Amino acid sequence: MRILVVDDEKEIRDYICSMTEWEALGCVIAGSAANGVKALELFEEIRPELLITDIRMPEMDGIELAEKIRETRSDLPIIFLTAYNEFEYAKKGIKLGVADFLTKPFRGADLVQSVEALITHRKETRSWLEQEEAFDLLTSDSLSDDEKREWLSEQALAGETCLLLYVEVDHIVSTAPERTPFSKLILKREIGASVEESGLKAWAATTASGVYLLLFARSGAVPGELHDQAMTLARKIIEQTDHEAFTLSAALSRELATPLDLQSAIEQAAQGMEYRMLLGRKSVISFDALESMLAERKKDTEFSVLRLGDLIRRVDTEGIKALLRDSYRQLLSTGAGKKEMQHVCLSLLDKAEQVLLESEILISSEARVDIRERLLSCVILTDLMTLTERQLLDYAARMSSTLGQSSKSLVLETKRVIEQSYMEDINLQTTAKKLNVNYSYLSRLIKRETGKNFSDLLWEHRIEEAKSKLMRGDLKAYEVAYSVGFKDSSHFNILFKKMTGFTPNAFRAQAEQRPKP
Repeated sequence: MRILVVDDEKEIRDYICSMTEWEALGCVIAGSAANGVKALELFEEIRPELLITDIRMPEMDGIELAEKIRETRSDLPIIFLTAYNEFEYAKKGIKLGVADFLTKPFRGADLVQSVEALITHRKETRSWLEQEEAFDLLTSDSLSDDEKREWLSEQALAGETCLLLYVEVDHIVSTAPERTPFSKLILKREIGASVEESGLKAWAATTASGVYLLLFARSGAVPGELHDQAMTLARKIIEQTDHEAFTLSAALSRELATPLDLQSAIEQAAQGMEYRMLLGRKSVISFDALESMLAERKKDTEFSVLRLGDLIRRVDTEGIKALLRDSYRQLLSTGAGKKEMQHVCLSLLDKAEQVLLESEILISSEARVDIRERLLSCVILTDLMTLTERQLLDYAARMSSTLGQSSKSLVLETKRVIEQSYMEDINLQTTAKKLNVNYSYLSRLIKRETGKNFSDLLWEHRIEEAKSKLMRGDLKAYEVAYSVGFKDSSHFNILFKKMTGFTPNAFRAQAEQRPKP
């Protein structure tokens, strides 16, 4: 195998070119170059059978070099050398059918192992490249669903149930004096062995730090069976691929009715991987379980928002703090990320401001925008919760101040309205309208200040007026009832006895028996 080595660091080029292991593998270094431009100049002259190239280089980087080479040599195996933190950048190389990534610094033995795997498994590598191309086709925006469906029909897979299993490296462990690099090719071979043992048909494709497996259901499989098989396979892969240098976690999409839904499955797997931070290394995350958890979290959030409304109305500061602590713990226990916590905090602010508005406490639009901008700019979860708590307690303080200033006067005004209009058809809503306040706010205020409802105050005053009229003796009981606002004399009789212990006539008789002053 003729090898072309491309790297802008002369020490690395010289090291690779001088390795004695090449002869034993039957390989020869046919040439070397410091960047992509010089490599292309050499390419046609030396006709290499393997390209080993750095990614970041001046003039022309490794990605662009690979793209230009693929135009004429689509089957040429390519090994990228890169720093692990450049893997996001290296994703562009995935669609180019790159055979392997080796992280710098690497050991000569690791590079030799990767090249040896290429030599030994050229047929396997071609199959992998075809599967990579299948993933690329099914997730392409340039092809219509009909074109994709036609291609799947040619593969006899158009209506096959499938599921995406994504296996990703958790981390790379640095060890002195050297560390073992992550090798995509070696990882893919090990995962492939586990898949073969499972007996499931699978297509594999690589990402910068892991491997996608599109698993197909066996003939006659019942719903859910493929999911269970994928869970078993994921755990097996994690157990068997337990390196000193790195560990793996896995995420499962839901079962797909057709491979046409591959893009949504990729998104589901990515969402699952977001919860690895909570669950730890060697996790297996199922999107089905994740969906159930998210639905439960939504219910918890709605309940917290409702509770907060009552706490703000009661100005219960300790209750507000406890609610936020409970919400924070609940969100963490279900693996909520920053965006989800921001959504919950915004919902709590919305509810608090709604309650203040009901009590005619206005928040300026500038203030509302400012607190939301500050909340959304938080990058630390504890800062987010601290800011939310501070704002909610400020709203509670404003509620307390407003209530303290106006509650007694509003209750007095309410009683004055009752005194003036008790004989009319009045109620809480009409009274609140006269006082220019929200009726639910007025109701809560009356209850807090007097321990009674508006209707209690109204009936009490009407009964007091009725007692006065009965004692004068010039009206019959039913006439007294109508004169103080009752529409039903029987209701008057019942309520009068309940509040005085006497019927109206008995009360009058007792009053007449009292000695005159």
